[in-house]
Amino acid sequence: MARSEHAVRDRNASAWLLPNDGRRFDHGLVRSMRRYADSDEVDLVVGCGAGGSTLAQRMARAGWSVVVLEAGPFWDPDSDWVSDEAGSHHLYWTEPRVISGDDPVPMGSNNSGRGVGGSMVHFAGYVPRFHPSDFSTFTDDGVGADRPLTYADLKPFYERLECELPVAGQYWPWGDPHGYPHPPHPVGGNGEVFLRGAAALGIQARVGPVAITNRRRALECRAVACPDRNVRAAGQRGYTGGPASATGGCIWHAARPPAPC
Repeated sequence: MARSEHAVRDRNASAWLLPNDGRRFDHGLVRSMRRYADSDEVDLVVGCGAGGSTLAQRMARAGWSVVVLEAGPFWDPDSDWVSDEAGSHHLYWTEPRVISGDDPVPMGSNNSGRGVGGSMVHFAGYVPRFHPSDFSTFTDDGVGADRPLTYADLKPFYERLECELPVAGQYWPWGDPHGYPHPPHPVGGNGEVFLRGAAALGIQARVGPVAITNRRRALECRAVACPDRNVRAAGQRGYTGGPASATGGCIWHAARPPAPC
């Protein structure tokens, strides 16, 4: 294994990762989880989603006494999760949400997921970067507020996360052009129609980045057969923008060299 892969595994080592004995969840972890007394001094993280859970893991490994607060249950993937959209409605965050301020905006409910895991409980894998202009909307457009960070501040962390997840996607030409560690997955039927239509109209389109491993190298797709159209990665739902070459009824997307990790 490459040295960089060893480093990634070491940084992310956790008892809460999937067991390697065929089980999907070690129930003993819940029973043996450390408890603190009300009088103990702890370091609190609010929210156990993609950000909060990662922060808690890093803090705990550095010796902090971490407690994470999350609204909703501690899901059991063996009994609470099913591979069926209609059977997963109990996972959704359906409580009303309101953006406060002088002009409150009701957001209504959504299906982002609740409980331990946050939005990752119902996550399609789509992981785009913010556009550089998203950080300065007030300066550029006179709306909202500028963020205290810039795109340049976050860029190295985007790159690190894209390597560690890892992310597969087509070369992104907008904002800050960049590639991804893995080339894009082949798209499904609706994606093919969208890409052909965009190409016919002269509109640039790209297969969006997803946190779904794809070991296929950029040029290898020329030599493989069209995959079963009924077998698609779960994150291939949105297509945000590129010319593609049709081969044997499939669309394979040309990719620039992947981003280095």
